[in-house]
Parts: sequence; structure tokens; C-alpha cells
Amino acid sequence: MKSHWRSGMRFRATLLTLLLVCMLTGCSGGAGISIGNILGVLDFFDNISVTFSVNVDFEGEVEFQWTVDPPWAGYFSDPNDPTTEFFPYDVDDDEKVTIYVQVTPDDGNPVIKSVDVTVIDYASSVETSVMTWGAFGSDSADCICYEGSSLYAGGEFEDTVDFDPSVGEGLHSAVGGGMSLYVSTFDYIEGQGYDYSHTFTLGPASDMSSIDVDSSGNILISGLFYSGCDLDPTPDEYLLSGHDGSFVAKYGPYGSLIWAVYYSNKTIVEEDVTTASIYSIPDAVLDDNGDAWVVVVESQIETGPEYAVTHHIAHLNKFPVSAPSGIHILLEEDTSRCKLEFIDGNIYLAYTTLWDKMRLSDFVSVDGDYGSGLCVCSDDGSLIKSTDLGSTVTTYDMEAGDDNLLYLCGNFSGEPDFDPGPGEFMLYSGSTYNSFLACYDPNLNLMWADGWGNSNYTSPNALAVNESRIYLAGVFNHSVDLAPGSETSEHDAQGVTASYLSIFGIDGAFMDSLSWGSDIATNAHDIALDSHGNALVSGRWNGVADFDLTPAENPVTAAGFFDAYVLEIVL
Repeated sequence: MKSHWRSGMRFRATLLTLLLVCMLTGCSGGAGISIGNILGVLDFFDNISVTFSVNVDFEGEVEFQWTVDPPWAGYFSDPNDPTTEFFPYDVDDDEKVTIYVQVTPDDGNPVIKSVDVTVIDYASSVETSVMTWGAFGSDSADCICYEGSSLYAGGEFEDTVDFDPSVGEGLHSAVGGGMSLYVSTFDYIEGQGYDYSHTFTLGPASDMSSIDVDSSGNILISGLFYSGCDLDPTPDEYLLSGHDGSFVAKYGPYGSLIWAVYYSNKTIVEEDVTTASIYSIPDAVLDDNGDAWVVVVESQIETGPEYAVTHHIAHLNKFPVSAPSGIHILLEEDTSRCKLEFIDGNIYLAYTTLWDKMRLSDFVSVDGDYGSGLCVCSDDGSLIKSTDLGSTVTTYDMEAGDDNLLYLCGNFSGEPDFDPGPGEFMLYSGSTYNSFLACYDPNLNLMWADGWGNSNYTSPNALAVNESRIYLAGVFNHSVDLAPGSETSEHDAQGVTASYLSIFGIDGAFMDSLSWGSDIATNAHDIALDSHGNALVSGRWNGVADFDLTPAENPVTAAGFFDAYVLEIVL
């Protein structure tokens, strides 16, 4: 089947531009931005000024938040009554409001200055484009990554798929008629968007779990392989025989194999006890030196005449740039899911275990059905600190921001405490599973956390962060409210599941959420941000989907059981 970009799809959101006009001299303000903060300063005397900010709500209202410095300054909306504070203040469209700020110096004579704020409402269209591909089986865009000016998408496919969205052909066939993995590269061209470059494939394999790309275009991927898998996309061979298992491999920009490491599943039978070891690799990332850090999880299933016990043992391995020789284990923990990040040369891990007891280097022990936590270690494997988030939290993704803060998302139930320190910060679940977004500093101290959800299912599967916003991509069913607290952002799933993108300020303030779906099922698996500030969401769908986020309808029908997509949202 031919892959293609469907461009020109737009959704309309009421964005606001604030025009700040100083009534008196000595004021500097911002103008002409849409979503975000406007900062300004009113200068009164030498070394005396008042700083103000105006927060623009994504959904079309403005809330004024003023920082008055020095603290004995006041702000009000009625010049004849300095007691009439306007914080917070909601402004209607095209309404002009004058803000008065008063400073009373030591001589007791107040000085008042003012700023006019005019809200100009315009219907701004945010362009969306979607690329889809698929054949007659199950195809998915499991992972995406943006590096330089290129988008890298990876996942599984069946049958024969044309990955080239242009007039050319990029046909690739799955090995042996089963599942195979692909990595496709798309280069950004100014004024045209993303243009297909090339694809390489390998298999039989499935379930790509991670993709990362360094500044030279080298690609690190991990996933599951089946017996007889050839990890070398070139005419050469790197065959894996024996049992199925998991692998991590590093490739050049066009698919030349640099190195690969694999872990074969195994079964040991001793008398009446059977022990099966099943391997998975939940995350693999490249550091600034080009070294690969890989989490390998060994799930040991021990079955006896009258019992069955499962242990999930994770190992953090470091693989040098050129070859996987000299592998050394830096950390061991009983866990089934783990995400990696780097800050100032240290390695941060967010983990979740599904076993009845979790151990993290003898520092933490938690009883329960499952549990989650955070830890940080140095690049020589020394554990610096670990924290416990409790037995009712499941972590899905973690990202380090430009501010060297850690942003964490996932689900929770009950009343977990997200503050790992001596204090408490409880979130309360109104259903079996609610979703959360939390922020921690490099010392694993809680900065803030928030949660949302109702009796229906939501799952924030992936997040991305830039200098001003946090983006969550996930899935929900039925009807959900994706806004935390007293705010509302309600969405309905047309099929069994639908996908969403939620936008938060860098301080955790909710801004807006968008959703899309099909008449059967739609999933969002991963998210990346390009250098132009656009959000790229990957996933899969079946049935008839509408990726147009406006009231208009532009149906796209999946060719097979599931088709893959990458949705670009220009923000």
C-alpha cells in the first residue's frame, strides 16, 4: 500500500494575541504572541519597579497573574478605589482593560502607573498533516525520534508496504510473510514539510520498544526477534538462531549494522520445577559520547506442582561506541518497566515492578501488587539516590527538560504520595486508574504534581518537553475529562479507544487537549518535537479514522488490520 501525507488538514482553536500599550512612560511590555506569558516592567524610580506577567489560556481566555515587587506595591482595576484587585481576571474577546499599579515610597506619596491590555480575538488555524502506511496485516509506528532536521519512525509491519509518500516507491516486504521491523527517515524541507528519504528493515521481529539517534545519524533500536532473525539489513547476514528473545542494535544512517546484542529466551526443567526466562528491553538510549545505555529485563517464571512465581530482574548495561565488548552491569533491580534519562552526566531511571516485592540495591523495599520509583546513579554505576512512589503508581515515560528537571507521567490508583521526601503530596483517584504528570529536580525532590481522570480509562503513553511547554500523547476510551482540577476538557471516543494530545505549561498549568480517532480503535504510542516547535505523534489505527481536528471530516480508511500513522500538529 502507498504511504502518503494528507496535508491541509486544519483545526481551529481560538488563540489570543495580547496587545500591551503603556499609558504612561517608563513601561516596557510584550506584544504579538499567542499562547504563553507576556512579561513587562513598570519603572517608578531608581531601583524601584513592578514586574507583571499575563498568562494566555489556550482555550481562549486570559488570566492575569501579577508579580508585585517590591511587595508593598499594589495593583487594582479602579483608579478611584485601590482596594479593587483584579487578580484573577477573565477578559472577554476584544475587551480593553486598564491595569493600575501603585507604589508607595517612604515619603508616603503613592505613585500610580497604568497599562492598557486589549484582547484581540482571531480564529487561528493550526495546520495538521498526517502520514499513514500499511498493507493487509498489522502495521504500527511504535517509536519516533527527531534529530537535526530529520524525523525517524520505527515499528512493525506485515506483507509488502510502500513507505515512500512521494511519486517514487519505497517497497519493503516482511520476512517470511510474518512480522518485521522498519526504520524510516524523513527529511524536513523548508516550506514543504517532511520528505521521504529511505527505509531499512529487519526480521522476523516485532514490537520495537525504543529508537534513539545521535548527532551523526546513527540509530539505536531495540525490540523482539524470532528464531532466524537477520539483524543486518544489507546483503550481509547477522542471523539469530535458537529461541526467540530481545535485541538491541546500532546502525549507521542508512542501515549498515555497527553492532548488535541479543538475549535468547530459555527454559530450564529441574525435576518438577520449570523456570522460563523471557527477556525484554524497555528502553535503550545514546548518551552525548555515543555510548548506549540499555535496560534488559529478565522475567523469570517459576512453575511448580502447585505454584507459579514471577520475578522481573532488570539490568542496566553500558555498551561502548564502536562495539558491545566490555559490557558491565551497573544496577540491578526487580522491575518490569524502566525509562532512562541523563542530566549532567548522571543516569536517571523511572521504574515500575509487577512483582510482589521490589528491591533497589537494598535501599528500597515495597510490598504490593506493583510499585514505582525513581533513582539516579553516576556513570560508573554508583547509586546516588533512590525514591519510592508507592505500590499504586505506574510510570510510562520520563523526559529531562532544558531546565534540568525531570518530567514523569503515568497512571495511579488510590491515594499515592508523590512527594518522596518527608512531606506529603497526595493525589486522589476517582476511578481504578487516573493519570498524572509530575516534576522532580535532579535530587529527586518533588516540584509539583497533578492528576486527572474519571471512571473511564486514560493512559498518557509518552511525553515531550521544550523550554515552555509539556506535551502528553496517550489513549482513552468512552468519555473522559483530560483537564486536572476544576478545569474541564472533555472528549468522546468514537471507537473502542481514541488518541489525545494534552498541552501543559512548563510549570504544569493545563493549557488544552486535542483528540482524534476512528470508528474502531486508535492508539498513540510516542511523541517527539521538531526544531520548529511542532508536535509529532505516532501510533496505529484500524477502521475509518479522521485525523482532521476541525469540524470538517477527512476520513482515512486503514488498508489492513492496523495501519501506522504519524500526525504532525503545527502549534
